[in-house]
Amino acid sequence: MAFLIVGKPSEPTCSAIVAAACELGLEAAALEPSRLSRSARVGDVVLGRLSVRASLAGVERGLDELSRAVARGVFVLNPPTGILAASDKLATALRLARAGVPHPRTALVGGGTLPAVGFPAVVKPRFGAGSAGVKLCDDVEDLERHLDGLRRERWYRRYGAVLQELVPVERELRLVVAGGRVAGGAEGEPVEATRLALAAAAATETDVVAVDLVEHGGTLVVLDLDPAPVLDDARPVVEALFQDVAPALPRIA
Repeated sequence: MAFLIVGKPSEPTCSAIVAAACELGLEAAALEPSRLSRSARVGDVVLGRLSVRASLAGVERGLDELSRAVARGVFVLNPPTGILAASDKLATALRLARAGVPHPRTALVGGGTLPAVGFPAVVKPRFGAGSAGVKLCDDVEDLERHLDGLRRERWYRRYGAVLQELVPVERELRLVVAGGRVAGGAEGEPVEATRLALAAAAATETDVVAVDLVEHGGTLVVLDLDPAPVLDDARPVVEALFQDVAPALPRIA
């Protein structure tokens, strides 16, 4: 069995995941999506680590290659449906709402009538990471001016944007879920944070995902998900994914 990480092989987190997997006794490698069809075999485990494009116009290349691997019977962690559900903020909001996971009220803008969301509110790209393309709007006039300016942006013309109610933030935390477990860093965090992170991962059908939560007035809300997070330490993630089978793996001296 090989453990194949599909993304940018030169990315430090990809390299760290490979190193952690080798320490556990796995045959592991990171590869570009274009190499997946030649490298993956039934019986291998593939982890999709595809990020949002720098242009904010969707997810970077590789979803088709992962889909073909799934169709061939290869076991894929973070399959295309999961990556899209966690990367597209509109899809994330719909999934979390159906699962009853608390999330800021979110609506699509860019197609005509403005949704009824209270102000101040935040405009975000549907596909975005960090603060890129994010704008706080104080009222309807501010929102309309901002949307008018966005019409020059390719990502906005293609996907629109989401308008999200502003949640006052008293505290922020990020938990990484791997294989249905919180992978390290949860010590001392509220039990509710762990429950919500696991529920968000299940709702988006992601196997490795960072869940960003905010707290206000003692209430936790899931804000964003990232299916290709930067990891300070990859070992807890790999151990969470493979701890059930670790005793059967050959140790590398």
